[in-house]
Amino acid sequence: MLHIPLFNSAELILVSVVVGGALLAGKAGHSIGSIVVRVVALTLFCLFFMVHGNVAEAAKPPKKRQAEQPMRFMVVRSAPKACEPTCPEWISAEGMITGASPKLFKQVLASLGGRRLPVIITSPGGDVSAAMQIGELIRTNGLDAGVGRTVLMECGKSNVNCSSEKERGALHLGSVATFGGYCASACPLMLAGGIKRFVGPSAIVGLHQVTTTSRQLQIQYRITYRIVGGKKRIISKREVGRRILPGETYYQMSAEQESRIAAYLSLQGVVEWQFLSMMKEAAASDLRVLQQSEMWKMGLLTGSGAAELLVENGLCNQVPAAANCRVVTWADVKKLAGKAK
Repeated sequence: MLHIPLFNSAELILVSVVVGGALLAGKAGHSIGSIVVRVVALTLFCLFFMVHGNVAEAAKPPKKRQAEQPMRFMVVRSAPKACEPTCPEWISAEGMITGASPKLFKQVLASLGGRRLPVIITSPGGDVSAAMQIGELIRTNGLDAGVGRTVLMECGKSNVNCSSEKERGALHLGSVATFGGYCASACPLMLAGGIKRFVGPSAIVGLHQVTTTSRQLQIQYRITYRIVGGKKRIISKREVGRRILPGETYYQMSAEQESRIAAYLSLQGVVEWQFLSMMKEAAASDLRVLQQSEMWKMGLLTGSGAAELLVENGLCNQVPAAANCRVVTWADVKKLAGKAK
């Protein structure tokens, strides 16, 4: 689509370039990965880009909730202070998986200095490619994963039995609860990256079909050029507007999408054909809730316990203490006090 208003002498040309691509659609889209760019030469140096992405809608939780927030990551220390000075810690990962999530997760890992903390997850899903990237980071860093909620402790003035975060040498204090924890749609791909993987009976894990939504993006450029020797020479070109045009939605995975997911699952020790088969059983608007026996059979679980097992205080009493146990020193407290100012 090309619009060219004509001017005299030094001309200003307004160019509309249509970009076809898969953009976010549905209640909370889950993008899955490959990007293909095709350039077609047009007059006046216009470019036509075809960008293909793949989107899957978010899983519907058991109860209607407000729109999910992007996934946030935080390091949490066990709230009961009876374990001090050595308490278990974990990475809490809750919310919608977005394209920015892998970078945020890397930042948290970098702050740990090589310490291995389990990842406690609650998520309706999100960007499938990002979920696999996080799963790969979990695996390469030797981390465990479990499905559960992180309940942060609030230290108010009325709570006389509560030690403040500054006194405990941690930014966040809390506990893990399996009940109410869920991992749906793209989230099980993230969970699959764990060395140990725990899902308690009261947690929900579910899959559904991938939805691909195609959208067209129209971009307008303002181009200034001058006629030199009978030829047009561009002086400047800048974007002046863009809008999304109607597109189409498809309700099944492509062969390429299926192949990428299968290869990833195989590396994590999950039986890919069983996982994908259950993924296809539910429409994008529905959810195929996995039973404990099914997760065992496909290898998504490595133990029969719940996520709480990864953060038990008793882990720090054994010799040697678990990798996610940290001794709080006076230096830790001073460092945290500095951050809190």
